[in-house]
Amino acid sequence: MLEFLDIGNNQIRDTFLVWLESLPKLKILISRSNKFHGEMKSREFNFVFPKLRVIDLSNNGFTSPLPSTYLEMWNAMKGFHVEHLLYMQTDLYDHMFMARLAIPDEYIYLKTLTNKGLQLLKLSNNDLVGLIPSVLGTLTRLEALDLSQNKLVGRIPL
Repeated sequence: MLEFLDIGNNQIRDTFLVWLESLPKLKILISRSNKFHGEMKSREFNFVFPKLRVIDLSNNGFTSPLPSTYLEMWNAMKGFHVEHLLYMQTDLYDHMFMARLAIPDEYIYLKTLTNKGLQLLKLSNNDLVGLIPSVLGTLTRLEALDLSQNKLVGRIPL
């Protein structure tokens, strides 16, 4: 099952990637610097991205309020269990190394950060509007939050 998806820095023009909801083991999602637009919403809110720990949707054109329903479902950012830190499996790194494939610097960087338990939510440089949802305060493992360059109002809950 797919756990790491990086489609960043392309010219993908589309609405929010609702089909990603069918990837229950997805832990890292990077789709920054594309041309995604519109609302970030789901058809159904059942176990939407329950294991996500690193989310970078920055530099796109999303225009909706922050999706508090998603934030409520991101359970991997709410609690911390040491046994779950293995989501950047060494096996993938070892296989890439043995096959003499180039190992992206970003993979090594994220592996280092995620082994420290980093939880990242980066939604900067979009056109997100409305109140900053209070549910952000329930993401107790969140260590990095970037909501800059949007049209959000209100306080960031602690």
